[in-house]
Amino acid sequence: MLLRDGLPLLPPVRLPVGFWGLRGRPGTKQPIVGSRRGYRSRTPNIAEFNDPRLVAIYDDVNAYGPGEQPDFYAALAAELGARTVLEIGCGTGMVAADLARRGFEVTGIDPSEEMLAVARERSSTVTWIRGRVPSRRFDFAFMAGHVAQFFVTDTEWRDVLDTLADAARWLAFESRDPADREWERWGGVRAVGPVETWSVAEAVEDDVVLYTNHYRFLATGAELVSHARLRFRSEATLRRTLGEAGFSVERVYGDWNRAPTGPELIVVARNTGVRFAVADPRDARDLLERHLALMNSVTPAGHVHALDLEGLVDPAVTFFGARRDGKLVGVGALRELDRAHGELKSMHVAESARGAGVGSAVLAHLLAVARERGYERVSLETGTYDAFAPARAMYLAAGFEVCPPFGEYTENPHSMCMTLKT
Repeated sequence: MLLRDGLPLLPPVRLPVGFWGLRGRPGTKQPIVGSRRGYRSRTPNIAEFNDPRLVAIYDDVNAYGPGEQPDFYAALAAELGARTVLEIGCGTGMVAADLARRGFEVTGIDPSEEMLAVARERSSTVTWIRGRVPSRRFDFAFMAGHVAQFFVTDTEWRDVLDTLADAARWLAFESRDPADREWERWGGVRAVGPVETWSVAEAVEDDVVLYTNHYRFLATGAELVSHARLRFRSEATLRRTLGEAGFSVERVYGDWNRAPTGPELIVVARNTGVRFAVADPRDARDLLERHLALMNSVTPAGHVHALDLEGLVDPAVTFFGARRDGKLVGVGALRELDRAHGELKSMHVAESARGAGVGSAVLAHLLAVARERGYERVSLETGTYDAFAPARAMYLAAGFEVCPPFGEYTENPHSMCMTLKT
């Protein structure tokens, strides 16, 4: 139900909603953002989705080109071995109907009854729903047309991700890369059928762009104006929020040809069921005690640098817990050394969860938080003994390099320091 990629002069539109707050940085208030299970979409009071004159020409205004969203998501669904597919924000059903024609079992959900009326005319094989995500599991869910950017508040975005975590094994969507600053290129007038249309970026508030879409009907001169907002989340923010919902980001593409960089952030994420959250280390006392006991058993006295509970509640430290089905399976912490440098601490995975990728997921989540905070470098200290070999291999695979001692650490045969430029 959104204006489509390939028409950069006309950004998509959806409900104008509120703004967000910074999470997790030492010295700031960390809002507690609640989740609402069974996210129910709301019909936006925006002309593009409700005015019959604009709904009638919506597909012409927002046509896809070869290789763009329909082709991309169909190819991805096939690669993932998906049979059942869910589209959130399906609009007039261009993409959902295309996937159905290719043999997938497709469900499309949208808040606009006017848009769904067009979708129903387009395909009788797709299950079209105005309302809740059904209580079933899908192999693959996706959001095309930059739908992800219209969940502007943290709460809205958390709600939809939590709902999809309960509904899908795989998730994919695209969001414009804020580094590309596409809104600065909006402008100019396009003639599409019976209308002239143009867009104006009115204001930028952090990573939210407020804008208007204009439509002038050539026959009468009548003009319609829609006001809305888009959230331009960074890749780090997307990775962090997906991790909180239990998704692991497997791939990020920059364009529809799958280039590594470009104007888009096209995200493909796997549902691992491992959810991350800022936590109180005292609630992880048992796991942390096992971590300290392990460190003391394999490291000579005086060379154990693992933080105890007192060290983990320091204001400079943010502690994270990883849970699967409500059970704590891993922990990790991020200590701010200065405004550009963070340190990884207290990385530990429960013995019952080892070998399932939880350690790599903890590392990926901490790095996403570090990048979101703007750290230029993340460092760590680990041991040199064989017991630490799996950890060292994981850090090296993530791009860390051995470096000289930093902070409180000294050159000695028991410790190894590593660092990563973010």
